[in-house]
Amino acid sequence: MALDAPIAQLDRASAYEAEGRTFESFWAHHLQGMRMIHVLAWDNVDQRIIDAQKSVLVHFNIDYTLHRENVDHGQWMNRIMEASNDQVVGFLDVDCVPMNRQIVPASQTYCVKNKSFIGIAQVSNHIPPAAHIYAAPAFFFINRQAWHDLDKPTFAVTVSSDVAENVSYAAEERGLPYRALYPVKCAEPLWRLGNYGMYGIGTEFIGGIYHLYQSRMSENMKMFERVCEEVVSNEV
Repeated sequence: MALDAPIAQLDRASAYEAEGRTFESFWAHHLQGMRMIHVLAWDNVDQRIIDAQKSVLVHFNIDYTLHRENVDHGQWMNRIMEASNDQVVGFLDVDCVPMNRQIVPASQTYCVKNKSFIGIAQVSNHIPPAAHIYAAPAFFFINRQAWHDLDKPTFAVTVSSDVAENVSYAAEERGLPYRALYPVKCAEPLWRLGNYGMYGIGTEFIGGIYHLYQSRMSENMKMFERVCEEVVSNEV
């Protein structure tokens, strides 16, 4: 199977073909009330980024809440987790979008099936050991009960972890398997992903996820707008 095949295909047989269902009917049956995704946008986020992401999420009929706050990212995630009653809680960075209709419900399905979490792969290169690959918050879904079972590890930055990295550390210490989705292509490689390779500006991840990074730069904004237009037009 190709590395960039949608994650939905990776879980297809065990998740829903065993029930004799199509992917869409499985989603409708099992994931009702779990489609809400939370997006944080600080006041300094350019409206063009917000509008471009919205065009994709609306196109794929994805329910989401945009939070316009100047607040610590990790502490905000903690607050959402404490307040949510959803079985699966989802987070997106404002400069991150799904590139197909399958990846969001497939990620939610993974969390339901495995009572775990899933996110794009990242390394905190500025925090030792600068090689820990974890599920990053830019595209992140978690089974809320799994978070409670892990004793609600903080999503906030610690001396040894960046935003959300501590959740992966907690899972590793408890022996809870989780999934990190690796990059498949990158417009401008900037950071090392352990011994796997590089990621950076304009990175696409397995399953069909696009994360811009450094969205404050005007040339990157144009790239993001272009990608979002292509997704809506072509469903790449």
